Amino acid sequence: MTLSKRDFMQNIKPEAFNRYYHLSSKHFNRLNRAADILKSKDLQKDEYIDFVDVLTSRFQSLQSVIAEKLLPTILELLGEEVSNRPFIEIYERAIKLNIVNLEYSEWIELRKERNIISHGDYDELELPELKEVIKDFIEYEVDKIIALFLHIKDYISKNKILSNLIKE
Repeated sequence: MTLSKRDFMQNIKPEAFNRYYHLSSKHFNRLNRAADILKSKDLQKDEYIDFVDVLTSRFQSLQSVIAEKLLPTILELLGEEVSNRPFIEIYERAIKLNIVNLEYSEWIELRKERNIISHGDYDELELPELKEVIKDFIEYEVDKIIALFLHIKDYISKNKILSNLIKE
């Protein structure tokens, strides 16, 4: 179902899309910064754990905003029916439209890995072990969600309707 331009402006809230886009970007930037610091700086254990907390928190926040707000709003703006649809259907539709480039099973795996890291007992690990766990998390999971968000941003920038809704 495609909305007419009049229905689009009356029924969809472009300001919500703009807000979700900027919120996602904020989480993305802070996630990226935390990952860079963890990869490049020689931190004491307490400082390291503080940045791990930032990393996992921003990872979770970015994934949540994408799933609960950004993707449904993008699909609504494109005239897709999303209300009362399970997330898997929303996500699969986003795959078909090339809004996302990560399979649903990989998305779920990101969620599982984030839960392991954020609820794990990494405080009990010695710093070298902790650094190895976090290095793997950044290399595999964080890099995937970063690539996913960059893909979404690229999709938005190439879509005339969506790109025109982005306000600074």
